[in-house]
Amino acid sequence: MNSKFFNGILVLLFPDRIFKQAVKDEDGLKPLTSLLFASFLFSTIGMFVLKKFTYFKLSLSVPQIFLVIFIVFFVAVFVTAAISGLFNWVYSMTILLKKKKIKSDFLGNFCTHAYTVPLWMFLIFMHIVLERVGGNIWLIIVSVSVIIRLLDLEARLVKAVYKMRLIQGYLLVFLQTLLLFLGSTLGYAITRLISMNR
Repeated sequence: MNSKFFNGILVLLFPDRIFKQAVKDEDGLKPLTSLLFASFLFSTIGMFVLKKFTYFKLSLSVPQIFLVIFIVFFVAVFVTAAISGLFNWVYSMTILLKKKKIKSDFLGNFCTHAYTVPLWMFLIFMHIVLERVGGNIWLIIVSVSVIIRLLDLEARLVKAVYKMRLIQGYLLVFLQTLLLFLGSTLGYAITRLISMNR
C-alpha cells in the first residue's frame, strides 16, 4: 500500500513496500507532502495534549495554529535533511560491502527518513510532556513498543536505501543506538559532575 499523504502513518504497517517505492521514485515531492500532513496531524494532537494534560493555557487563533503547523513542518524538513545527510555521509565513508564502499544516496535517505522522523519527533515530544505529569506503566509499555518498532523501521530503511541484508541493517541500527546511548549517558554524567563541583 502506498499513499501521497498517509505514508507517514502507513509506514508502520507496510515499511518495506513504502521504502522500496520511495527509493525507486526518488521524488522529493511525495515525502514533503507526507511531512506536511504529518506536521498537521501531530501538531494538532500535540496542542490537544498540551491543553489537556499540562498547565499551558493554549488559546490560539486560526492563523497562529497554521503558523505552528508550518513551523513544525520546516523543523521536520530541517531535521530530516540533517539526519539524512549525516547518516548518508557516515554510511558511505565507513561501510564496506563486498570490499567496496556503499554508494552515497542522500535523496533516497531523505525520501525514506521523511516517513520516520516525524514519528520520532512526536514520540520525544510526548515523552517530554507526559513525563511532567507523572509516569504511567501503560504509557511506558506503549512507548517502548513504539521505539522498538521505529528501530525496526530504521533497519528496513537502511536495507532499502543501501541494498543491504536486513540483518546487516539491524546490526547497524543496534550499533547506532548503542553509541547514542553511551554518548548521552557520558554527556549526562559529565554535566552532573560539573554541576556537583560548582
